[in-house]
Amino acid sequence: GSIHFWKIYKIRENVKGDKKSASTTMSQDREEQIKACVRELAKLLYEEADKSQLTDLESIEKKVRSQILERVSPEIALFLSNKKQGQK
Repeated sequence: GSIHFWKIYKIRENVKGDKKSASTTMSQDREEQIKACVRELAKLLYEEADKSQLTDLESIEKKVRSQILERVSPEIALFLSNKKQGQK
């Protein structure tokens, strides 16, 4: 099923409240940079999406998840892998 906006909000609030969360160790400036990059990424992915398939929250969630798995996560993994190899 789909995650409702309220559930997403509550999950986000719980993460923000977690002392071990990466966001608590990140500077406000860095967090704003990440948000700006994510918004730009969302804009690019939206421009490429088939809007006729984005009819409800569930279809949007599925599309976001597939875009992240297909395009975003592999790039982040490759970047982190290269960083780790560079540290050896």
